Amino acid sequence: MIEYLPCIFLWWLAITFAGWLVFPLVFRCGMLLPDRGLGIAKLSGLMLVTLGATWLRFTGMGAAMGYAFAPIVWTVLALAAFNFMLSRRYAKAIRTFFQEGGWRMALCYEAAFGIAYLLFLWFRSHFPDATFDVQFYGAEKWVNLTTLTALWRNAGIPPMDPWLSDHSMNYYYFSHLIWAMLARVSGTVPEVAFNLGLGTTFALLVTMAFSAGWALTERKRGACIAVFLIAFAGPILTWSQLPALMKTVKVSGLGDALQNFSFWAPSDAIPNTRNE
Repeated sequence: MIEYLPCIFLWWLAITFAGWLVFPLVFRCGMLLPDRGLGIAKLSGLMLVTLGATWLRFTGMGAAMGYAFAPIVWTVLALAAFNFMLSRRYAKAIRTFFQEGGWRMALCYEAAFGIAYLLFLWFRSHFPDATFDVQFYGAEKWVNLTTLTALWRNAGIPPMDPWLSDHSMNYYYFSHLIWAMLARVSGTVPEVAFNLGLGTTFALLVTMAFSAGWALTERKRGACIAVFLIAFAGPILTWSQLPALMKTVKVSGLGDALQNFSFWAPSDAIPNTRNE
C-alpha cells in the first residue's frame, strides 16, 4: 500500500477539489441545513463534473484534445465561473457560516472522509484482487473492473462493450464513469483506481451519514451514531460473525480472520432466495 501513497493522496486531492468547486452551489441549495450542504459537496462535485463532461462528449466539444481532459476542463471552467458568481452573491452568508464554526465542521467532515477512505483502502490492501470468487469478496468485482477499464480506455460515450466486439456497452456505468474520469485526471491505472473507487464510495457513505446525523441532532455524538448505524451496524449477519472473527484473530491473525469473514452473505444474500 505504501508504494501507492502518491496515487491515494492525489485521488483524495482531486475529490476535495471537486467538492470545494461546487460548494457555493450546495451552500445555496442547503441553506436550511446545519452544515449548508458540506456533507454532500464532494459527491455533488464529482457528479456534476462527470455529467458535464459526458454531455460535452456527446456534443463533440473539445474532441481534438481527447476524452481525458478537454470535456473535463470545459466543465470545471463552467462550474468554476458559475460558482464564482454564486460565491460573490452569497459572500456575506458564506463568511458568516465559517466565522460561526463552519470551518470546524469542514474539518470534521474531512477527517471523517479521510479516516474512512484510508481505513477501507487498508482493508482492500489485504485483498486487492477483483475476482469472481466470493470467498475473496469477488462476485461482480471482476465485471466492475472490466467496465471501469473500458471507460478508462475508450474515448467515446457510450464506451465499447468489452464482451462484444464493435458494440457499445449495454449496462449502467455512471458510477464507473466517475472513477474512470478521476483515474484519467490523476493518471491512475484502472486496477489501482478500482480499489480507490471502492474506498471513496465507503468514505462518501460515511461522510453523508455523518452529515445526516448532524442535520438531525446538531451534535457530533449524533453524527457519529448515524455513521455507526448506517455504515457499520446495518446487516445483522455481520454482527453474528464477530465472535468467530475475534477467535480467528487471536489464533492466526487478522489476515486469516478477514479471509474467513463473509461479507457477501450480510449484504447480498437472503437464504433460500435469489441473491440481491
